[in-house]
Amino acid sequence: MKVWLPILVLSLGGGLAYVISETEPGAEEVPEKFTTPIVRTLTAKPETHSIEVVGHGTVIPAREITIHPEVVGKLIYVNPKVVTGGFVAKGQQLVSLNPIDYELAVEQQQALVAQAELEQELEQARQKIAEREWQRMGITDAQSTSLANRESYKRSATARLASAKSNVQLAQRQLDRTRVYAPFNAVVQSENVEVGQVVFPQSLLAKLVGTDSYWVIVDIPIHRLPYLELPRIDGKPGSMVEVEQLSGTQTTTFRGRVIRLLSQVEPRARMAQMVIEIEDPLSLRTRRSEIPLFLGTNVKVTIQGISFENVVEIPRKALRDNNVVWLLTDESTLSETTVSVLYEGPNSALINGSSLANANIITSDIEVPIQGMKLKKSKPSMQINARSNKDTTTATVEHQSQNSDSESDQSQ
Repeated sequence: MKVWLPILVLSLGGGLAYVISETEPGAEEVPEKFTTPIVRTLTAKPETHSIEVVGHGTVIPAREITIHPEVVGKLIYVNPKVVTGGFVAKGQQLVSLNPIDYELAVEQQQALVAQAELEQELEQARQKIAEREWQRMGITDAQSTSLANRESYKRSATARLASAKSNVQLAQRQLDRTRVYAPFNAVVQSENVEVGQVVFPQSLLAKLVGTDSYWVIVDIPIHRLPYLELPRIDGKPGSMVEVEQLSGTQTTTFRGRVIRLLSQVEPRARMAQMVIEIEDPLSLRTRRSEIPLFLGTNVKVTIQGISFENVVEIPRKALRDNNVVWLLTDESTLSETTVSVLYEGPNSALINGSSLANANIITSDIEVPIQGMKLKKSKPSMQINARSNKDTTTATVEHQSQNSDSESDQSQ
């Protein structure tokens, strides 16, 4: 009995499984359906585009000078504007030293000039007397010597007069140096002057920074230089520049121009360095109420580069294999074409648009691209130029590109 019971259970289980398998409804065959990828496109509108190269730089003085006296003396006058942050105009007197000692020196030298002039006149009279004496003795000029006719004495008197006049000029210059003037329009960055103070040529009176213009030293990738207009020896100016200074939540914009390309690269990032000049950075001539440009600040610099005509701007990701773009044909199929890339930035590229007018350039990705495959275009199509009412648009080195994701039709 123990032997037959397991055999009976297994037989009943097998029979039951067979009955269930025979009575279960069979699976229906579903016909295979193909998915047509949906792609995003842009309509190519060839236009004129200008390149903008964006960088960051530091504001430094264009002109800077430390004021030292050229003579020794006591300060008897200090301009009230010679204070830290004060503005002084070109040619305005800054300080004055006691001039009495130098005025006396001028008078002494002038007296010596008068004495030398008298000596010269007396020597001229002595020479005439000597010439008459020689004539009475019957000796001709050819027989007379330079010493006998007092020619050497005359030259000596003339030399003493010239030396006396030079000493007068030197004394006058020393007197003029007791008054110190501003060499250019400037702001006082620091000062160390006070009435009654005795100063020497080694004394630092003040430090001035020119206000007519500031410089911005900006670092630019070397491979971006061909797209910029650099200043030339013939005087042609460089590219126009827009400088933005961020002060809290307020951004102040200044206009400038590239004036120089430095000969050395930035040591850490190995980037080219350019000098940008900004005129009237403190708005002293224009009287603007905006925040002035501050020295030492880090600013954003947008340099206007060269322009390309008849080009199309596309997102960087729409450029395949460096110089290939995908097109959506009129028959809604995929087509590939090789293009000429004129400019390539991190997020966008400019391509020659001569043969791409009104073409639908695919900007989204396709998982398995096959030449001639069927595609669907998403609606509405993306236009290349959101500012088509302007003649010139901008391809910026640093800008955010729009995300263009591929979509697929999940129809059943």
